[in-house]
Formats: sequence, structure tokens, C-alpha cells
Amino acid sequence: MSALRHIKTVNASGVNGVTLDNVFTTDFDVYKITINNLLSDIANWAGVRLTQANGIIFNSSVYNYAVREYNTTTSATSRNTNQSSFVNPFYFSTTSGGGAVLYVANAARADRTVMTTEASSGSTTFIGNFTGCSVFNQDVYTGVHIYCSNAGATITDAKISVFGYKKDL
Repeated sequence: MSALRHIKTVNASGVNGVTLDNVFTTDFDVYKITINNLLSDIANWAGVRLTQANGIIFNSSVYNYAVREYNTTTSATSRNTNQSSFVNPFYFSTTSGGGAVLYVANAARADRTVMTTEASSGSTTFIGNFTGCSVFNQDVYTGVHIYCSNAGATITDAKISVFGYKKDL
């Protein structure tokens, strides 16, 4: 049996953001999140936040991250900061969908530090590729929230899946 187990897939449209709650448990230590062909009615950045019990979106400024941007129009740049979401993984538009693969470790374990790593590609007119990592405080997180950073934007198409890695005994 495969060590990668499918947990949940959501197709989204007509919303500013989508929450996949109750996908992180102590059954798995590492999760893989895939975001495919994210499109919206207004070109903007995707944002990603973790959720806590009952779908509460965790938006405190504890998302510490470092990222390397590989731009299609300028040279590569690096940055790090703490914000109210972990790295906006890609820029997407109405015709050029973005995608990302994110890994989250220790999400449901209050006794361990939560860590993520992400790689993505977005609109070829702006951002070609992102790689980054994030570290969060020790707490229990139950899900993930993907949203348009422009509050007036609407996701017109997206497929988001969550998988867990389980060690077979």
C-alpha cells in the first residue's frame, strides 16, 4: 500500500477563498497540498493560511518565512518576513492559472514546531516560480485556507487536494 494517502479534494469557483478543514490530524506527520489551475476574475496573488479548530482562520503575524522568487521579467530575488499568512505562493490571472505544491509537517502536533515548504509556478507574465519555507509556533492546526489576496477577487476555477504521508508498518 502506498505511503501517500488521499484525504480530500475540493473544486472551487465563485468564492474569494476556500477552506479545507479537519484535514490535519495526528494520523499523519507530513501533508502534501496541491493547488491546480487556480484562476480568478482579477489578476492577484494567492494567499495561504492555516486553520484551527472549527475552521477558525489563523491570521496572526506568526508566519515566518523565507522565499526565493524566480521572475520571468527581472532577476531572481530573496526575501523573508513574518506576516499574517505564509508566503503568497504565486501570482495568477484570469487566463494564466497558477499551481503549487506545499508540504506541511507537524500541523496537528502542539508539541512540535509546524514547518512548511512550497514550490509553485504562476502567471508567466509576472512570476515564473517560487520556492520557500515557513516556520510557525507550536499549536494545533486542523486545515488550510487558500484565498485571493485581493479581497474583491473571486476564484473562477481551482482544484485543491490534500494528501497525508503515512509510514507503513
